[in-house]
Formats: sequence, C-alpha cells, structure tokens
Amino acid sequence: GQIEALSGLDVQVSKRVVRFFENIGLMKDATAYSRLLAENEVDFDGLILLQDHHLRELGIVKLGIRNKILYGIADLKAKRRALGAALKPTGSAEESAPRHSD
Repeated sequence: GQIEALSGLDVQVSKRVVRFFENIGLMKDATAYSRLLAENEVDFDGLILLQDHHLRELGIVKLGIRNKILYGIADLKAKRRALGAALKPTGSAEESAPRHSD
C-alpha cells in the first residue's frame, strides 16, 4: 500500500530496499527509510556500502536502528560472498582437460 502511494512522487523507492528494511524487522518504517535512501540516491547496491557514519549523516541517529541496519548489511554481504563462492567454478573444463598439440 505505501509503495503505491509514493509512486506518484519524484523519488523512485526501490522495492528491494523496502524488503531489506522489512526483513531486518523495521516493518512500519521500511518505506520511510527506503525513501530517505532514494532521496539521497542510494539504491540497493549502494545500501551495501553504507557504514555507521553514513547512517548518521542521513539522520538515522538511534543506535538500535543503526545496529539493525548494519547487521542486515553485513548479512547481505555474507550471503553475496557465499553465493559468489558457490557459483565460482573450482576448475574449468579447459584447465582440467589434457592439451593436445596438432
């Protein structure tokens, strides 16, 4: 409901960012935090780069909220690393195949 209400405004709120805030337990403020990031041109990929001082600059001053966001970011980074490791080939077919010279 709230995302649709914002769609007519000049700032595009990322549904992925809203979901991030919902997933870390900030349900009622997910859209507000997402809008704050959008107004500062922070998209989902930029979200992962945020650090504590960035959150303070954005006006997020409550320690508990900042900790939840930073923990959520760390969790996202860990999941991305795990996914990258799972997708990385351990040895390509070219490397393991014997080479024949003609």
